[in-house]
Amino acid sequence: MNLPRIPRSATGNVLSLDLASTAGFCLGRFGERPRFGAVLLRGDDAIQRMAALRTWLDEQDEFQAITAIVLEAAIIGDHRSILAAEILTSLQAMAGLWAWDMSIPIIRVASSTARKAMIGTGRFPKGEAKHHVTEWCRSKGFDVKTHDAADAVLTWAAVEAATIGAGAHA
Repeated sequence: MNLPRIPRSATGNVLSLDLASTAGFCLGRFGERPRFGAVLLRGDDAIQRMAALRTWLDEQDEFQAITAIVLEAAIIGDHRSILAAEILTSLQAMAGLWAWDMSIPIIRVASSTARKAMIGTGRFPKGEAKHHVTEWCRSKGFDVKTHDAADAVLTWAAVEAATIGAGAHA
């Protein structure tokens, strides 16, 4: 299992994202308690949701300068509609473009890799992974309200552990 690390020059405020119409986020410095939650990216189509994501990223960066982005890698083709797949790929592309515009690194982590690093297994029976991720977060003191936020917290913690060591969240 090879979790990517954030370059030392970029280990300020790391933003982890689980992108979807409701995007989970976790933002903070490794070794400190991050902010986390979920944000609804409003819009009727992929373009409007991309614009909503860009606006949200700009607002977060103004409040707490983002130095790197960690994305939960998208699983393309596991969607009920063409629109859902288009929205997901568009949001991933927008996050990448925003990171490029800001000259900050962006890394992608498979959810199964993050789960294996933090929970001990990356594979669960169908429909059970979100419950296990949420329970892991709560056991570490992260009172997540949505599975989107839970995925972002777990991914952030996994990259934190790979970058600076097990730390407080292992």
